[in-house]
Amino acid sequence: MEAQRWALTGESIKFSHRLRDGQNRLAACMRAGVSFATYVVGIDDNAFDRMDQGRNRSGADVLAIAGFQNTAALSGAVRWANLIETGRAKQRDTYPPPEILRLLQERYGRLPGYLPQARAIYNRTRQPISLITALLYLFDKANPHKASEFATAWETGNMAPKFKPLTLMQRAISELQGMSSGRIHDVVRAAVIIKAWNLFVTGQRGNKTMLQWIVGQDFPEIRS
Repeated sequence: MEAQRWALTGESIKFSHRLRDGQNRLAACMRAGVSFATYVVGIDDNAFDRMDQGRNRSGADVLAIAGFQNTAALSGAVRWANLIETGRAKQRDTYPPPEILRLLQERYGRLPGYLPQARAIYNRTRQPISLITALLYLFDKANPHKASEFATAWETGNMAPKFKPLTLMQRAISELQGMSSGRIHDVVRAAVIIKAWNLFVTGQRGNKTMLQWIVGQDFPEIRS
């Protein structure tokens, strides 16, 4: 572009209510300090997820195009939140990218606010950020006061007696990982965390047996 060898092709700069395609070309124009000729078109907001389908867009891609940040973790969090809320965690459904965006916009708009604490918990425990984000949101929805206590203790590693379920939870997950070469079924992990929450929110300290869960059992509901 700087050498004036940029040709006018059929590729266009696309806008809806914001820039949808052409970010790299415009950035190159600014860096080169020269102008270039291009076509500019307007598209419908609902059509952008179907642009440039040479490769399939992921949920993270669609969220990024829509202007969201930390989209890989956020896309996973949307999926987990909906799986658990709709009783489909054991089925482990996947959702097409436009559905991920719709769910985030229409049902889970508060999820991005839980990402920073989820990342802090991941840094200390290595629990998956997407799952943590979804569970922090769902726990807060069930019981905001208890959820704040639970999340802070999870983040800081508070070992006070009232947080014994968290200690048991981390131990149970570590033992499961040790029995399976470091890997643990994602639904089992989610169930163990929810069972720890249920103990905490109902004022129980619990024991190791109370956190056991296998795929053949009903997935635990989040108590309030």
